[in-house]
Amino acid sequence: MNKNMIYIIAAVVAAVVIIAGVKYSGNESAYSPSETVSVPDSIQPLAVTWKSYELKDVVTGNSFKISDYAGKPVVLTTFDTNCKLCLEQQNNMDSLKGKLPNTVLISLDVSTTEKEVALKDYLSRNSFIEWYTSFSTSSFTEKLVSEFGSEITKVEFAPIILICPDQKAKLLVSGVKSSTKLQTEIENC
Repeated sequence: MNKNMIYIIAAVVAAVVIIAGVKYSGNESAYSPSETVSVPDSIQPLAVTWKSYELKDVVTGNSFKISDYAGKPVVLTTFDTNCKLCLEQQNNMDSLKGKLPNTVLISLDVSTTEKEVALKDYLSRNSFIEWYTSFSTSSFTEKLVSEFGSEITKVEFAPIILICPDQKAKLLVSGVKSSTKLQTEIENC
């Protein structure tokens, strides 16, 4: 047998092994994440949707998911602590607490350089400590961008995602939304 024939046979055997490995891995049982175990961002399963992605509240340290609030309206805003429009938007959201107490408010810090100490100080200074506030991970941000487009990461647009009690979600028009506008959107969910 000549050298070229040996290389061809080796390539065919390698290809068969690779294909068999791919087919075998496709037959394994699906991974189902536990609700009680925190899964690091680096190994969150690809099948996890953004609503079932585990986030950590920076104030309490408790984990939560958007899907935990099925049956309630959720107002989620992305921000960073240096954004003045974000603060204006968060103040408008904050005024909903008394009007719509069943509404869940979530702030998601999309800054890649923000420190937890600075974020806690910002929340305390602005009385947003009753909200859920989390840092976004790159994987979670990618899931949001995939669903809503890159505008969700552009904090200067004061982006808000409204998740209705039935878990249908929509990105509200860009720009700061008044508390009246937000209340109307929530009531029409």
